[in-house]
Amino acid sequence: MIFTVAESLVDFFKSLGRTKDVYWVPNGVDAEHFVCAAKSAPSDIAKIPHPIVGYVGTIQNRVDIDLLEYLAKNNPDKSLALVGPTWPEFLKSLRPVAPEIKRLKKYSNIYFLGRKPYQKTPDYIRQFEVAIIPHKVDKFIQFTHSMKLFDYLACGKPVVTTPPSGVDKFSHFVYIAQDYATFNDKIHKALQEDRSDLAQLRLEAARQNNWCSRSDEILNKIKEKLIN
Repeated sequence: MIFTVAESLVDFFKSLGRTKDVYWVPNGVDAEHFVCAAKSAPSDIAKIPHPIVGYVGTIQNRVDIDLLEYLAKNNPDKSLALVGPTWPEFLKSLRPVAPEIKRLKKYSNIYFLGRKPYQKTPDYIRQFEVAIIPHKVDKFIQFTHSMKLFDYLACGKPVVTTPPSGVDKFSHFVYIAQDYATFNDKIHKALQEDRSDLAQLRLEAARQNNWCSRSDEILNKIKEKLIN
C-alpha cells in the first residue's frame, strides 16, 4: 500500500503502472494547539506596524522571492513578517547575507523574525491580518501539500496562496492566486472581507482536517486491505 501526501502523486504512481492501493491522505493539523495561542504578542512581532501580512516557514528554494519583493513594493502601508529560518541550500553559499535575502532586506516593511519553536508558532500567526503561502508554482510544489494552510486556518486567518496541490479543494476558505498582481489583489480582498464568523468557519475547517481523522483514514484502509 502507498499513501501519498499530494493527490498528484497518485497519478504519478499510475503513470508507473501502479494503479491499485495508492491513496491520497493530505496533511492535517493539531487544531487545538493553534486555538490556544497566547493573548499577548511576542515582543519582536509586537513592534511591527499593522496590518501584518505573514508567512511561517523555512525560507528556501520553494519560496518565491520575486513575489515577496513585488508585495513589499506595492504595499508600503503593510508589513511583511517572515517567521522562519533561512536554509544555506537556498542561500547557495555560506555568506552571512546572500543576494536573494539582501535584496529583500532593503525594504523597510519586510521583517525577518527567524526560527521560532513550534509551541510559539500560534502566537505569531495570531498577529497576522492575512497569512500567505508565496510558493513558486513548479514541479516540486505540484507534488506537495501545504501543512501550513491548516495551521493558518486553525488560527482563523484568511489565507492567500499560490496553487499547490490540493488547495483548490479549500477554495471556499482560501484565496488562490495564479500571478503576482492577483496575489496582491487577493490580499486586499482578504483584508476587506475578513469577519469573525469567517474566522470561525476556518477554524471548523481545520478541526475537520485534524491528525486523528487522518490516522483513522490510513488505519481503515489498512484494515480493509488485510480483510480482503
